[in-house]
Amino acid sequence: MKIRAHGSSLCFLAVARKRIRKFLNICISNRFSDMAVEEAISWLERAFPRLNSLAFRTAVSFGLWAGANQFMKEKMGDDRAEWDIVAGYRSDVVLMAVIRIYALLDSDFSKVSYQGVNRLLKRDEVVEALVKKSIARPDVLFPERTEAEARSAIVGFRAEYAKIDWKVHGRLVHFRNLGVAHLTYEEFSTRLTYNELETLVGAIVRIAERLSVFLGPDVPAAKREDVENYAETAADVWRTAKRQFDADDEIP
Repeated sequence: MKIRAHGSSLCFLAVARKRIRKFLNICISNRFSDMAVEEAISWLERAFPRLNSLAFRTAVSFGLWAGANQFMKEKMGDDRAEWDIVAGYRSDVVLMAVIRIYALLDSDFSKVSYQGVNRLLKRDEVVEALVKKSIARPDVLFPERTEAEARSAIVGFRAEYAKIDWKVHGRLVHFRNLGVAHLTYEEFSTRLTYNELETLVGAIVRIAERLSVFLGPDVPAAKREDVENYAETAADVWRTAKRQFDADDEIP
């Protein structure tokens, strides 16, 4: 009975914490709607490079997974130790992709995420101020072209954001909470596939590409090719390592 009561108390506290967090998040979300335009622009200008950097690292993580996966399909033999090394590496880099996607699409409005960007760019007055700020940059030579690019970028971002499959995102959150961030006795009620993860990575990179016009001329933007480039490089590295391992086993 004591154990059961203790378990019930823990369950009650967990539910209470979730409700409190939900209430606080609603309050913070409302703050985005009421945020002064100057503060909103400042928030966006600080958020864009940080989100772009994490989007790039997300693409790298998934590219490294894809490269290792390709190598395992084409070159791996029956050596159990080699399998374990590459499989362990592959598992760890894909978990980093999961963690980073979770952060980039975090629904906690006290954090920096694309959800916050989306909330602010729904406001016409914020959009107009952001476009105006873009035109006023000292490196801008053709204001009309810059204005058109800025407006197109915002429209493109909103379109790409709307395409995100939030059911798949929900499965990623479920996996992250039970399989990565926390240790619990709760069983997985749904599974995230690698194809679904690839879809989310693609969505993240397309969103980052759309917002790249707000990064400035000296900040490299995340690109869709990053996944392919790092996948090819990773596969080549593993192929080279495999050849070296095999050569070391040969008697001179």
